[in-house]
Amino acid sequence: MKKMTLTRITALFLAALLTMAMLAGCGKGNGGSESADCPYDTAVDMLNVVWDNGNWEFPAVGGNFESSVDNAPGALPISDTDTMTAMLLIPEDVQAKVKDAATVFHMMNTNMFTGAALILDGMSADEAATKLKEAFLANQFMCGAPEKIVIYTVGTGLVYAYGLAVNIDEVKAAAEKLEGAKLVVEENYM
Repeated sequence: MKKMTLTRITALFLAALLTMAMLAGCGKGNGGSESADCPYDTAVDMLNVVWDNGNWEFPAVGGNFESSVDNAPGALPISDTDTMTAMLLIPEDVQAKVKDAATVFHMMNTNMFTGAALILDGMSADEAATKLKEAFLANQFMCGAPEKIVIYTVGTGLVYAYGLAVNIDEVKAAAEKLEGAKLVVEENYM
């Protein structure tokens, strides 16, 4: 009788241990990523941190053509795939994982400065950053090429900008204020 009870206890213990081991992998949303959730409620909130802490010496517009904001970041509807593709250079597979987006552009020439923030669902920010970098480097720009790109991951979100080096250096200084930001890409174009 005592041996049978010990066997049952051992079996229950092993079953509980196995169940805990299987559940340990749960809760890792973002396609298996272990990154923490984005500490910002919206992409605009995230991009505002960079914008509000920078010294911008050019006219800018945020959002998209239908709902623009002067001299500040604006929300970009995730249904606006034209802006995501043509101006933000976001590959389609990344677009499918964007749950919130914000933009801010140089008003006269987007190659001088384009900034964006994305909050992702179902893809890690590191994977999205790699794909954005590849899209940027493969793009053929008109009206003067941007000089540089930087991409920061912020949990399940990311902030990136491309343009003239002086403007991107300003992003780097301002991005130090982003909670949990990690610089993952800094590349020159060409």
